[in-house]
Amino acid sequence: MEIETLKTKRYDTKEAWTPRSNEREFRQMLAQKVSGTSAGLWLLVPELLRLGIWDILKTWTGDHDPALEPRIALQMINESALCVNRVRKQNSLGHQGFQLVNGMGRLVTDQQAH
Repeated sequence: MEIETLKTKRYDTKEAWTPRSNEREFRQMLAQKVSGTSAGLWLLVPELLRLGIWDILKTWTGDHDPALEPRIALQMINESALCVNRVRKQNSLGHQGFQLVNGMGRLVTDQQAH
């Protein structure tokens, strides 16, 4: 599957996405440590798990654990937790950790999310 991702604030790119490549990239970024403005979102992860949000998203999208669609939905939920409707492009936060909270190694663009 090919998805449109945000490389920098001004540069979008299309990249191949597979569950295996996502897991590999995710583990590499965790190994390099998470820091930055989005690290506080990691405090929401236990609460989201307690509420069963991941299971709700999987049911809502009709997909399974390694699928892309529940992760895009989780990215939108985390954007709303930050009280912003665009973390990408001009209003972009730093990528340090935000994409990992969504279970991805990348941020998807607005077009890909919608």
